[in-house]
Amino acid sequence: GSGASTIMRTNGTTTALTLDDDQNATFAGTIDVNGAGNNSIAGDLYFGVNADIFKSSGNLTLNVGGNIILDADGGFVAIKDGGTEIGNFGNSSSDFAITASVQDKDILFKGNDNGTVITALQLDMSNGGSATFRDDIDYGGKLTQTGTGANTFKGNIGVFGSAKFIEIGSANTG
Repeated sequence: GSGASTIMRTNGTTTALTLDDDQNATFAGTIDVNGAGNNSIAGDLYFGVNADIFKSSGNLTLNVGGNIILDADGGFVAIKDGGTEIGNFGNSSSDFAITASVQDKDILFKGNDNGTVITALQLDMSNGGSATFRDDIDYGGKLTQTGTGANTFKGNIGVFGSAKFIEIGSANTG
């Protein structure tokens, strides 16, 4: 708007609140909302540099009618517990990176299997990212070993008629 009304602190030297003609308010200090029940903000809420949302107890729920979008220009979203980063999601040269931040701690993919919580996949960071699947692995391509370690196969590898077999070759046949 073209003009502004100003409310001054009682000592007359510091502007505590500015209200402009477009009904925008600018506060010079902290805003505490301590009303009973639910408090609401109609419109967008903008934060300055290094601003935090802080709740001293209980849970914080983000509940929106649309989608929740995390857009971090730093390309990084951290998950912390008690101030310690346990993992993060990030942009690694436009690849989506999921990182376990604590040394030698694993990344677990969990799900609900008929009412029981299971670990479907465990990526073991103390063992170079070794993957442990809880059950079957179905794949449409070929298995390729890029390292030099020995392999151990357990269970029924393949069945041809009544004979169980596995074929191992050293040549790449494409």
